[in-house]
Amino acid sequence: MNFSNAQFVFNGTEPAGSSHEFQSLPIMLIGVVMTVTAGIGNFTLLLTIYKNPHRNLRSPSTSLVINMAIADFMLGVFAGSLLTAHDAVLFIDKSKHTDRVHTLLTVVIFTGVMTITVGCCNVVAMACDRWVAVRWALNYRHVVTVRRIKVSIILFWIYAALFTSLVFVPTVPYVVFEMLFCHLHVSLPLLVLPCGILEDV
Repeated sequence: MNFSNAQFVFNGTEPAGSSHEFQSLPIMLIGVVMTVTAGIGNFTLLLTIYKNPHRNLRSPSTSLVINMAIADFMLGVFAGSLLTAHDAVLFIDKSKHTDRVHTLLTVVIFTGVMTITVGCCNVVAMACDRWVAVRWALNYRHVVTVRRIKVSIILFWIYAALFTSLVFVPTVPYVVFEMLFCHLHVSLPLLVLPCGILEDV
Protein backbone atom coordinates (compact mmCIF):
# COMPACT_ATOMS: atom_id res chain seq x y z
CA MET A 1 0.00 0.00 0.00
CA ASN A 2 1.06 3.56 -0.64
CA PHE A 3 1.49 5.70 2.47
CA SER A 4 3.57 8.43 0.84
CA ASN A 5 0.71 10.90 1.15
CA ALA A 6 1.04 10.78 4.94
CA GLN A 7 3.18 13.91 4.84
CA PHE A 8 0.33 16.20 3.99
CA VAL A 9 -2.28 14.48 6.14
CA PHE A 10 -1.06 16.16 9.29
CA ASN A 11 -0.36 19.65 7.97
CA GLY A 12 -3.45 19.91 5.81
CA THR A 13 -1.62 20.47 2.53
CA GLU A 14 -1.88 18.43 -0.65
CA PRO A 15 0.76 18.25 -3.34
CA ALA A 16 -0.01 19.28 -6.85
CA GLY A 17 -1.13 16.49 -9.15
CA SER A 18 -2.07 14.20 -6.28
CA SER A 19 -5.51 13.68 -7.83
CA HIS A 20 -3.83 11.77 -10.65
CA GLU A 21 -1.46 9.91 -8.33
CA PHE A 22 -3.83 8.73 -5.62
CA GLN A 23 -7.19 8.57 -7.41
CA SER A 24 -6.41 6.52 -10.47
CA LEU A 25 -8.73 3.64 -11.21
CA PRO A 26 -5.98 1.00 -11.80
CA ILE A 27 -4.53 1.60 -8.33
CA MET A 28 -7.96 1.15 -6.76
CA LEU A 29 -8.55 -2.07 -8.69
CA ILE A 30 -5.17 -3.42 -7.61
CA GLY A 31 -6.05 -2.44 -4.03
CA VAL A 32 -9.33 -4.37 -4.22
CA VAL A 33 -7.58 -7.47 -5.59
CA MET A 34 -4.87 -7.34 -2.93
CA THR A 35 -7.44 -6.80 -0.17
CA VAL A 36 -9.52 -9.79 -1.26
CA THR A 37 -6.44 -11.97 -1.73
CA ALA A 38 -4.97 -11.05 1.66
CA GLY A 39 -8.31 -11.58 3.36
CA ILE A 40 -9.04 -14.99 1.86
CA GLY A 41 -5.47 -16.27 2.11
CA ASN A 42 -4.82 -15.30 5.72
CA PHE A 43 -8.32 -16.24 6.87
CA THR A 44 -7.88 -19.69 5.32
CA LEU A 45 -4.53 -20.08 7.07
CA LEU A 46 -5.95 -19.04 10.45
CA LEU A 47 -8.96 -21.32 9.99
CA THR A 48 -6.72 -24.27 9.12
CA ILE A 49 -4.58 -23.73 12.20
CA TYR A 50 -7.69 -23.36 14.35
CA LYS A 51 -9.29 -26.52 12.99
CA ASN A 52 -5.93 -28.32 13.12
CA PRO A 53 -7.10 -31.54 11.46
CA HIS A 54 -3.93 -33.49 12.32
CA ARG A 55 -3.49 -31.99 15.81
CA ASN A 56 0.11 -31.07 15.10
CA LEU A 57 -0.09 -27.27 14.96
CA ARG A 58 0.52 -26.37 18.58
CA SER A 59 4.25 -25.63 18.50
CA PRO A 60 5.79 -22.28 19.49
CA SER A 61 6.63 -21.68 15.83
CA THR A 62 2.94 -21.87 14.99
CA SER A 63 2.28 -18.91 17.27
CA LEU A 64 4.62 -16.83 15.13
CA VAL A 65 2.81 -17.97 12.00
CA ILE A 66 -0.54 -17.04 13.56
CA ASN A 67 0.79 -13.63 14.54
CA MET A 68 2.09 -13.06 11.01
CA ALA A 69 -1.26 -14.06 9.51
CA ILE A 70 -3.14 -11.71 11.86
CA ALA A 71 -0.84 -8.80 10.99
CA ASP A 72 -1.19 -9.50 7.26
CA PHE A 73 -4.96 -9.88 7.59
CA MET A 74 -5.23 -6.51 9.35
CA LEU A 75 -2.96 -4.87 6.78
CA GLY A 76 -4.78 -6.31 3.78
CA VAL A 77 -8.40 -6.27 4.87
CA PHE A 78 -8.66 -3.40 7.33
CA ALA A 79 -6.05 -0.91 6.14
CA GLY A 80 -6.34 -1.98 2.51
CA SER A 81 -10.10 -1.62 2.29
CA LEU A 82 -10.08 1.74 4.08
CA LEU A 83 -7.36 3.07 1.78
CA THR A 84 -9.27 1.86 -1.28
CA ALA A 85 -12.42 3.58 0.03
CA HIS A 86 -10.44 6.77 0.62
CA ASP A 87 -9.06 6.73 -2.93
CA ALA A 88 -12.53 5.98 -4.32
CA VAL A 89 -13.96 9.07 -2.62
CA LEU A 90 -11.24 11.22 -4.18
CA PHE A 91 -11.73 9.56 -7.56
CA ILE A 92 -15.48 10.22 -7.57
CA ASP A 93 -15.47 13.73 -6.15
CA LYS A 94 -12.41 15.50 -4.79
CA SER A 95 -14.61 18.08 -3.04
CA LYS A 96 -15.66 15.38 -0.59
CA HIS A 97 -12.13 15.18 0.79
CA THR A 98 -13.16 16.50 4.19
CA ASP A 99 -11.57 16.28 7.62
CA ARG A 100 -13.40 13.00 8.14
CA VAL A 101 -11.63 11.51 5.14
CA HIS A 102 -8.29 12.83 6.46
CA THR A 103 -9.08 11.07 9.74
CA LEU A 104 -9.83 7.89 7.82
CA LEU A 105 -6.49 8.10 6.07
CA THR A 106 -4.74 8.69 9.41
CA VAL A 107 -6.26 5.45 10.75
CA VAL A 108 -5.14 3.65 7.60
CA ILE A 109 -1.59 4.92 7.95
CA PHE A 110 -1.36 4.01 11.64
CA THR A 111 -2.76 0.53 11.09
CA GLY A 112 -0.67 -0.09 8.00
CA VAL A 113 2.66 1.03 9.44
CA MET A 114 2.00 -0.77 12.73
CA THR A 115 1.14 -4.09 11.09
CA ILE A 116 4.10 -3.84 8.70
CA THR A 117 6.37 -3.21 11.69
CA VAL A 118 4.94 -6.23 13.48
CA GLY A 119 5.46 -8.28 10.33
CA CYS A 120 9.12 -7.24 10.10
CA CYS A 121 9.72 -8.14 13.75
CA ASN A 122 7.89 -11.41 13.22
CA VAL A 123 10.02 -12.37 10.21
CA VAL A 124 13.18 -11.78 12.26
CA ALA A 125 11.75 -13.88 15.11
CA MET A 126 10.84 -16.71 12.73
CA ALA A 127 14.34 -16.67 11.26
CA CYS A 128 15.88 -16.73 14.74
CA ASP A 129 13.54 -19.55 15.73
CA ARG A 130 14.71 -21.68 12.80
CA TRP A 131 18.33 -20.77 13.52
CA VAL A 132 18.00 -21.92 17.14
CA ALA A 133 16.27 -25.11 15.97
CA VAL A 134 19.27 -25.94 13.77
CA ARG A 135 22.01 -24.61 16.03
CA TRP A 136 20.77 -26.08 19.32
CA ALA A 137 18.43 -28.83 18.18
CA LEU A 138 18.68 -30.82 21.39
CA ASN A 139 17.88 -27.84 23.62
CA TYR A 140 15.39 -26.19 21.29
CA ARG A 141 12.31 -27.06 23.34
CA HIS A 142 13.93 -25.61 26.46
CA VAL A 143 15.08 -22.39 24.76
CA VAL A 144 12.00 -21.69 22.64
CA THR A 145 8.84 -22.08 24.71
CA VAL A 146 5.25 -21.05 24.10
CA ARG A 147 5.42 -18.55 26.95
CA ARG A 148 8.52 -16.84 25.56
CA ILE A 149 7.02 -16.67 22.09
CA LYS A 150 3.79 -15.14 23.42
CA VAL A 151 5.72 -12.55 25.42
CA SER A 152 7.74 -11.74 22.31
CA ILE A 153 4.57 -11.30 20.24
CA ILE A 154 3.09 -8.94 22.83
CA LEU A 155 6.33 -6.93 22.83
CA PHE A 156 6.21 -6.77 19.01
CA TRP A 157 2.77 -5.15 19.06
CA ILE A 158 3.68 -2.74 21.87
CA TYR A 159 6.87 -1.71 20.08
CA ALA A 160 5.03 -1.33 16.76
CA ALA A 161 2.33 0.88 18.33
CA LEU A 162 4.90 3.08 20.08
CA PHE A 163 7.10 3.36 17.00
CA THR A 164 4.18 4.19 14.72
CA SER A 165 3.08 6.89 17.15
CA LEU A 166 6.23 8.82 16.18
CA VAL A 167 4.50 9.79 12.95
CA PHE A 168 2.08 11.89 15.01
CA VAL A 169 4.82 13.73 16.91
CA PRO A 170 5.17 17.21 15.35
CA THR A 171 8.83 17.51 16.35
CA VAL A 172 9.77 14.38 14.37
CA PRO A 173 10.05 15.18 10.63
CA TYR A 174 8.39 12.64 8.38
CA VAL A 175 11.66 12.10 6.50
CA VAL A 176 13.32 11.11 9.78
CA PHE A 177 10.47 8.70 10.52
CA GLU A 178 10.85 7.11 7.08
CA MET A 179 14.60 6.70 7.56
CA LEU A 180 14.14 5.12 10.98
CA PHE A 181 11.45 2.79 9.66
CA CYS A 182 13.54 1.61 6.70
CA HIS A 183 16.80 1.13 8.58
CA LEU A 184 15.35 -0.45 11.75
CA HIS A 185 13.02 -2.86 9.97
CA VAL A 186 14.82 -3.53 6.68
CA SER A 187 18.51 -2.63 6.75
CA LEU A 188 19.26 -3.85 10.28
CA PRO A 189 17.62 -7.28 9.84
CA LEU A 190 19.41 -7.72 6.51
CA LEU A 191 22.73 -7.08 8.26
CA VAL A 192 22.06 -9.15 11.39
CA LEU A 193 20.34 -12.27 10.02
CA PRO A 194 23.14 -13.38 7.66
CA CYS A 195 25.58 -13.32 10.60
CA GLY A 196 23.95 -16.45 12.01
CA ILE A 197 24.30 -18.18 8.65
CA LEU A 198 27.93 -17.20 8.25
CA GLU A 199 28.67 -18.41 11.78
CA ASP A 200 27.57 -21.94 10.85
CA VAL A 201 29.58 -22.00 7.64
